[in-house]
Parts: sequence; structure tokens; C-alpha cells
Amino acid sequence: MDLDTTGYAFKLHPNNLNFCLNYLQRIISDLGEKKMKEEKIDTQKWLTSAMLWTVQIIDHTALRKSDCTLQLFERTEAVEIVVDLLETILNAEAIFEKRCRENGPSFPEIHSNREDLIEARAKFHQRISSIPPPDRPVIPPTPRYSRIEEDPGLSRLSIIFADQMEIFNENLYGMKTTLLACLGNLVADCEKNQEAATNPPRNGLIAALQCTARPMELIIHNPLTSNWALTAIRNLTVGNRKNKEILLNLNDGPSKIINREKLLNELGVKVTRDDVTGVLRLAE
Repeated sequence: MDLDTTGYAFKLHPNNLNFCLNYLQRIISDLGEKKMKEEKIDTQKWLTSAMLWTVQIIDHTALRKSDCTLQLFERTEAVEIVVDLLETILNAEAIFEKRCRENGPSFPEIHSNREDLIEARAKFHQRISSIPPPDRPVIPPTPRYSRIEEDPGLSRLSIIFADQMEIFNENLYGMKTTLLACLGNLVADCEKNQEAATNPPRNGLIAALQCTARPMELIIHNPLTSNWALTAIRNLTVGNRKNKEILLNLNDGPSKIINREKLLNELGVKVTRDDVTGVLRLAE
């Protein structure tokens, strides 16, 4: 594993990778069973940082496909956890946006030296309070993930993440980008992980697609997030007809795809359009 921060290269033992996967599962489980007291902001910060470092280890290991093949590519626990966490962050963004809408123009509280965030807050509240021109569609609130809301552990974790968004914890947004990179690495040339990432109730393809759109103004946006999201979508669809069909059958509005045919073309998914009905179909 190559780490740019240290310059050292080392190999991760499979037992250590098992620990990383079990650690993330245990956090979710303990939150669901209310064994963990996470109300304090400092505890939430520590938890977010620890989860980010753990996901980074999984991501780096996924790049070295010859190492830990059993844990990452012959079993599906890793990609399932990654999709769970990605959908949890997206659900947290919806919770945070709802809080911003309900608590008025002074929410969230921002330190005076963050002029960029103060400006973003003003733009957000101006947007939601003004009537858009007739030629512009109304941007609906970010949708919530019902399966995350119904899961005891993931729902509590999404609340923790939303709390961290209120204090603009950049580690959380680093985790979002890392999860997308990790998803792309885990599903690349691995049909088993491609299937697991989109088997109900999970849908890593829809989650990655949502990450291609710029989030609401008060959510810190890393330009690399969109790039990694497109990479994940590409790796999810290469050689996988089922996942291509998922993209093909999406409604343009809720999925935030402006030009679905253009997106499919950029991903290398060949389609044809029926001359009579105008319906898109896979060409292969």
C-alpha cells in the first residue's frame, strides 16, 4: 500500500483488513443498539475521523487487487458497507438541508472568518425564499433514503453526519469522496461486486449518480467528488447489462440527469432510439 503522506510502502495483512470491515460494521451495530454515546460533538468528530481513516485503508487495499482478494472481491461485505455509508452521507445531506430550511437565515451558525460559508448561507436562503422565473424549474429538496431511515444504526449515523455538517467538518466530505473512489475500485472488473452494489435494498449506482450533481450551497463541495462519482458509475456499468438497464430506465427529473443519452454515451454505453416511440434501448 503506497501512502503519499509518509512515503512508505507496506502490505496490509488480511487479518487487519478484516478488522477494518468488522470495525465499521460494529460502529453501525452499536449505534443501532444504542451501546454508543455519540451526543458530544468531540465524540462525533473522533468517530467521523476514525471512519474516514478506515475507509481510506479499504480504498488503498482495493487498488492492489492481488492483495486481500478474498475479503474484497470474493465476498461482498466490503462493497455493501461502502454503499451503506455513501447512502448514509447522502441521507445526512437531506437532513441537514431540511434543518437549514426550517431554522431560518441565521442557521447554521458560522464563524465570522468564514466569509465563503456566510455567502453560501445567504445564497441558499435567498434561493429557497424567492420565486424562480417561469423558465427555470423549482429545485426540490434533496430526497431522503427510506432504507437508511428505517435502519436503526444507519439512521443514527446519518444524524451524526448531519450534526457534523452543521460545523462544516471537512473530514466528512473527505469520506464522501473516498467512498466513491473505493466503490469504483471495488467494482472494477468484478461482476460479483457490481451486482452486490445494486442489489436491493442498496443501489450504489443511484447514489453515485446523485453525487455527480452539485449539492446545496451549504454543503462543502470537492470537485473531485463528481469525477470519482463518474468513475464509479463507469465501473459499475462496464460489462454489466443489468446496471446499464438501471441507468437506461431512470426518470430524467428525480435522477438529476439533464441529458441521459449524453451521459450513457460518455460512459461508453451504446444505445439506439426507437424511431416511433423515442424509447432508448441498449444497442448490445
